[in-house]
Amino acid sequence: MSRLVRGISLWTTVAGLVAYATPAAAQRVSLAPTVGVYIPTAELTKALAGQQFKQEVGLALGGRLGIDFSRRLGFQATGAYVPSNLRYSFDQSQQTTDANLFFGSGKLAFFVIPPNRTVSFQVNGGVAMVRRSGTAYAELQDKTSIGGTVGALLAVGLGPIPLQLGAEAYLYKQNLDGLTSAAGEPVSQRDIQLSIGFGFPMGGR
Repeated sequence: MSRLVRGISLWTTVAGLVAYATPAAAQRVSLAPTVGVYIPTAELTKALAGQQFKQEVGLALGGRLGIDFSRRLGFQATGAYVPSNLRYSFDQSQQTTDANLFFGSGKLAFFVIPPNRTVSFQVNGGVAMVRRSGTAYAELQDKTSIGGTVGALLAVGLGPIPLQLGAEAYLYKQNLDGLTSAAGEPVSQRDIQLSIGFGFPMGGR
């Protein structure tokens, strides 16, 4: 948990310093409820004796808080809950078990196309937290993983409320102690999230 605290503290401090140095009148804040799809690109693990554990594709429900400090620099805080299942295979038989995830992130954003245009585009990156829950992970000793995230966001102006199309990649390692009897290093994961939402303005310019 100390890694989580350090990571969040670092990015919060960076964003806070930038926000402090930017006049409030020049900042723009928006909140976007989002819906999308979660896509795992790697097996959670392939254990001994042919056992396989794979998180299934699922619906992602969340939100995105954006703060634009200038025409080029911004900050994002995101969160998404994914109700999903873990597919377990052994000796050619399969079963699925309730296995949910929560993704949270804090990211700095660079606007390739400024946000004051009808169409804007940004690339972003930062620190991410992934939390697992549900029956499948009841015995998992360490349910929280810390890693990095990179992404991109396209916003299309529809009057005062822009349509936002986002893509994010989460890169982290998951400790499997308690999930399988196989010992070894934490397993590298590469998860993708695609989302759509509407950015409701909350203040600023």
